[in-house]
Formats: sequence, C-alpha cells, structure tokens
Amino acid sequence: MSEIKSTLDLIMEKTKHLTMNEEEKKKYREKEIAGKVKGLVQRRLDGLLTGERFHKEIGALFRETEDEGAVKNLFRDEVADRLELGRENEPLLDMLKTAIGADPEPVRTILYSYESKAALLRDSQEKTLREKLRKRGISGPAAVPNLEADPAWRQALEDLRKDLKEELKAETS
Repeated sequence: MSEIKSTLDLIMEKTKHLTMNEEEKKKYREKEIAGKVKGLVQRRLDGLLTGERFHKEIGALFRETEDEGAVKNLFRDEVADRLELGRENEPLLDMLKTAIGADPEPVRTILYSYESKAALLRDSQEKTLREKLRKRGISGPAAVPNLEADPAWRQALEDLRKDLKEELKAETS
C-alpha cells in the first residue's frame, strides 16, 4: 500500500526543482524591506513604538540591509504617501527627520502652500454652490452647501492631492 502524503509533502515534492534567480531574490528582499518600513511607520503612528524604540528599529533595519539609500528612499516614499491635506502631519514630518535625517521644513512649506490652495479652492467652490442654490430659490444663513457631495469639488480636491503627492515625491527624493 502506498504512503499517504500530506499537502506540504506534495508541494515540496512538486517545487523542489524551483529556485530563485538573483533578480527575483533582490525583488523579494525589496518587498520585504518595504513591508518592514510600512509596518514601522504605522506602528509609530499608532503609538505602539516610542521614539527611542522606533530609532532602534530603524537602526536594525539599516544594519540588516546592504543598501542604506534604498531604505531611506522607501521611508521617504512611505511618509510622502501618508501626508494628507487637512490632517495632522507633524508625526510624519518628525519621522522624516528621525528615520533618515531629512530636513522636514521644505516638505512642511509645500504642505502649507497646498493647504492655502485648498482653502482658496474651498471658498471659491462654496461661493459657486451658494450661487447655484440662490438661483434655485434657496438662500439664507441656514443654506450651507455640501461640498463633499459636489463632484466638481471632489475632482478638484483629488487633482490638488495628486499635485501635492508629485511635488512631495520630487522634494523628498
């Protein structure tokens, strides 16, 4: 009678001839490091890592990898991806300084610039919506336009966010 094999045994038997080439190994390592960077940033934002522990984890990550520049780029990209208009971004800016020693001031300046643009855009769009409401016979202090329901506002804000992300990526690289 033949032996009953486990699923793991069957998989190991079928894949014993498969190997990874150097390029595949490099991509796997990059993906693994990117996941670690993402996890570190998230745990720091969630308050699960103190500043000191975060610094130690970063040091360990730099020692673990051959390419320190790649890790710095991953941190820059991760922080840039998480920066948002209208949110508290200081913890992320602090991470830029702590993790890779980058000066957060240029990024902060870009954020403030886009915050101002968003405020002007919001005011302009609110005026436009108020005028549309007034033309339909709806006016007064209780008539407050719902910007979030306006497709034009959402699209304009999305375009502004996209421009912000591109400028942040250019600044942090």
